[in-house]
Parts: sequence; C-alpha cells; structure tokens
Amino acid sequence: MIYTYDKFIILQWIPEIRHHLPGIPIVLVGTKLDIRQDEEQNKSKHVDKNNLPVSFSEGQSLARKIDAVRYMECSAKTQEGLNSVFEVAIMSVLCPSEHKQKHRLCILL
Repeated sequence: MIYTYDKFIILQWIPEIRHHLPGIPIVLVGTKLDIRQDEEQNKSKHVDKNNLPVSFSEGQSLARKIDAVRYMECSAKTQEGLNSVFEVAIMSVLCPSEHKQKHRLCILL
C-alpha cells in the first residue's frame, strides 16, 4: 500500500473505508521493500527527499494514526514477507485482535 505516502491516505482512503466498512480491520502494508533494502539504488534514484521510501518506523507511526491492526512490509519482486501479509490479513478478519475488541461496547438496557 505504501512506498511513499502523502496525506491522501489519511484524508481520503481511511475515512472512506471506515464509512463503508465500519469495524473492518485494516492491515497497512508497505510495498517495494526491496527498493529500500538496496542502498545503492536508493542513493542513485532517490535524490528527491519527497520520494524516499517510508521507513519501518514511519509505517508503524502511520498505522497507529489510522488505527490499523498492524503494519507490515513486503516485496512482490523478491517475495519477501508476501505470504505473511496474506496470512495476517486473513487472521485479522477471522480472529480479531484484542486491540480492536477494546473499542467495542455492549450496553444492555
């Protein structure tokens, strides 16, 4: 989902998801992990600071801001982390974490 990101994720995507799919768990995925790992490629292709790959800590911070279940990274090119992304996405729906259950209330009158 994110290689570089801007406020569009927070201002457009997340409110739309929350509106149309309330309560659905969100797994934020940083893609193109192989590019960040290749230091030489980063130095030669990413001279513009606005186009630098998102760091793991930045991804985690964004995940907290949008109340995502988890932040993960993967690379389709190298297949690194790819299976884990799908496993976590499936488990997030089948077995909601306690984090999400804390926000739910049941009031009996």
